[in-house]
Amino acid sequence: IADVANGHQYGNNTVQASYRKIGKLVYICGIVITTTPPSSTPSGAVRMQGLPFSPSTAQAHCTGCISSGNAQGHSLGGDYTITMRVNQSDKIANLYKWSATGGTTSLTAAEWLDAGEMQFGGTYITDL
Repeated sequence: IADVANGHQYGNNTVQASYRKIGKLVYICGIVITTTPPSSTPSGAVRMQGLPFSPSTAQAHCTGCISSGNAQGHSLGGDYTITMRVNQSDKIANLYKWSATGGTTSLTAAEWLDAGEMQFGGTYITDL
Protein backbone atom coordinates (compact mmCIF):
# COMPACT_ATOMS: atom_id res chain seq x y z
CA ILE A 1 0.00 0.00 0.00
CA ALA A 2 1.39 3.40 -0.98
CA ASP A 3 0.17 6.92 -1.64
CA VAL A 4 -0.22 7.95 -5.27
CA ALA A 5 1.11 11.50 -4.87
CA ASN A 6 4.72 10.55 -4.09
CA GLY A 7 4.86 6.74 -3.80
CA HIS A 8 5.55 6.62 -0.05
CA GLN A 9 4.90 3.07 1.14
CA TYR A 10 3.39 2.21 4.50
CA GLY A 11 5.88 0.38 6.71
CA ASN A 12 5.78 -3.18 8.00
CA ASN A 13 3.41 -4.32 5.26
CA THR A 14 2.17 -7.87 5.58
CA VAL A 15 0.87 -9.17 2.29
CA GLN A 16 -0.40 -12.68 1.83
CA ALA A 17 -1.77 -13.06 -1.66
CA SER A 18 -2.17 -15.57 -4.41
CA TYR A 19 -3.15 -15.51 -8.04
CA ARG A 20 -4.17 -17.84 -10.83
CA LYS A 21 -3.94 -16.90 -14.48
CA ILE A 22 -6.24 -18.63 -16.96
CA GLY A 23 -5.71 -17.32 -20.46
CA LYS A 24 -5.64 -13.56 -20.18
CA LEU A 25 -7.73 -13.44 -17.00
CA VAL A 26 -5.91 -13.07 -13.66
CA TYR A 27 -7.70 -14.00 -10.43
CA ILE A 28 -6.15 -12.51 -7.28
CA CYS A 29 -7.00 -12.68 -3.58
CA GLY A 30 -5.26 -11.97 -0.32
CA ILE A 31 -4.84 -9.74 2.68
CA VAL A 32 -2.71 -6.65 3.25
CA ILE A 33 -1.91 -5.24 6.69
CA THR A 34 0.01 -2.04 7.44
CA THR A 35 1.30 -1.26 10.92
CA THR A 36 3.38 1.90 10.58
CA PRO A 37 3.11 5.02 8.42
CA PRO A 38 5.50 5.85 5.58
CA SER A 39 8.73 7.59 6.53
CA SER A 40 7.27 10.79 5.05
CA THR A 41 3.73 12.04 5.49
CA PRO A 42 1.55 10.38 2.86
CA SER A 43 -0.86 12.46 0.82
CA GLY A 44 -3.40 12.00 -1.90
CA ALA A 45 -5.03 8.77 -3.02
CA VAL A 46 -3.92 5.28 -1.93
CA ARG A 47 -3.01 2.34 -4.17
CA MET A 48 -1.93 -1.28 -3.92
CA GLN A 49 1.26 -2.02 -5.86
CA GLY A 50 2.79 -5.22 -7.21
CA LEU A 51 0.13 -7.01 -9.24
CA PRO A 52 1.59 -10.23 -10.73
CA PHE A 53 1.05 -9.26 -14.42
CA SER A 54 0.81 -5.98 -16.30
CA PRO A 55 -2.80 -5.07 -17.04
CA SER A 56 -4.07 -5.10 -20.61
CA THR A 57 -3.47 -2.03 -22.74
CA ALA A 58 -6.25 -3.04 -25.15
CA GLN A 59 -9.14 -2.22 -22.78
CA ALA A 60 -10.90 1.13 -23.07
CA HIS A 61 -10.60 2.32 -19.46
CA CYS A 62 -10.34 -0.26 -16.72
CA THR A 63 -8.97 -3.77 -16.98
CA GLY A 64 -10.51 -5.17 -13.80
CA CYS A 65 -12.08 -4.68 -10.41
CA ILE A 66 -11.09 -5.99 -7.00
CA SER A 67 -13.44 -6.05 -4.03
CA SER A 68 -12.70 -5.81 -0.35
CA GLY A 69 -14.41 -8.42 1.79
CA ASN A 70 -13.19 -7.02 5.10
CA ALA A 71 -11.46 -3.70 5.71
CA GLN A 72 -10.56 -2.06 8.99
CA GLY A 73 -8.14 0.56 10.23
CA HIS A 74 -9.67 3.36 8.23
CA SER A 75 -11.55 6.47 9.28
CA LEU A 76 -14.51 6.10 6.92
CA GLY A 77 -17.29 5.03 9.24
CA GLY A 78 -19.75 2.22 8.68
CA ASP A 79 -21.50 3.02 5.43
CA TYR A 80 -18.54 2.74 3.05
CA THR A 81 -17.30 -0.10 0.87
CA ILE A 82 -13.67 -0.17 -0.29
CA THR A 83 -12.96 -1.37 -3.83
CA MET A 84 -9.99 -1.26 -6.20
CA ARG A 85 -9.73 -0.56 -9.91
CA VAL A 86 -6.91 -1.90 -12.04
CA ASN A 87 -5.81 0.64 -14.64
CA GLN A 88 -3.95 0.13 -17.90
CA SER A 89 -0.86 2.05 -16.84
CA ASP A 90 1.08 -0.31 -14.56
CA LYS A 91 0.88 -3.08 -11.95
CA ILE A 92 -1.23 -1.13 -9.46
CA ALA A 93 -4.79 -1.05 -8.22
CA ASN A 94 -6.19 2.29 -7.06
CA LEU A 95 -8.33 2.16 -3.91
CA TYR A 96 -11.78 3.75 -3.92
CA LYS A 97 -14.51 4.19 -1.35
CA TRP A 98 -18.19 3.97 -2.16
CA SER A 99 -21.26 4.95 -0.20
CA ALA A 100 -24.90 5.33 -1.18
CA THR A 101 -24.81 9.00 -0.18
CA GLY A 102 -21.32 9.99 -1.36
CA GLY A 103 -20.88 7.89 -4.50
CA THR A 104 -17.38 6.75 -5.52
CA THR A 105 -14.22 8.72 -4.71
CA SER A 106 -10.56 7.90 -4.16
CA LEU A 107 -9.55 6.54 -0.75
CA THR A 108 -6.99 9.00 0.61
CA ALA A 109 -3.90 8.49 2.73
CA ALA A 110 -5.58 10.48 5.49
CA GLU A 111 -8.40 7.91 5.55
CA TRP A 112 -6.14 4.82 5.53
CA LEU A 113 -4.82 4.70 9.08
CA ASP A 114 -1.37 3.38 10.01
CA ALA A 115 -2.88 0.10 11.23
CA GLY A 116 -4.96 -0.62 8.14
CA GLU A 117 -6.06 -4.06 7.05
CA MET A 118 -7.92 -5.26 3.98
CA GLN A 119 -8.87 -8.65 2.56
CA PHE A 120 -9.44 -8.54 -1.18
CA GLY A 121 -10.34 -10.60 -4.22
CA GLY A 122 -11.07 -9.96 -7.87
CA THR A 123 -10.03 -10.28 -11.49
CA TYR A 124 -8.30 -8.29 -14.17
CA ILE A 125 -7.25 -8.78 -17.79
CA THR A 126 -3.69 -8.96 -19.10
CA ASP A 127 -2.27 -8.99 -22.64
CA LEU A 128 -0.02 -11.96 -21.89
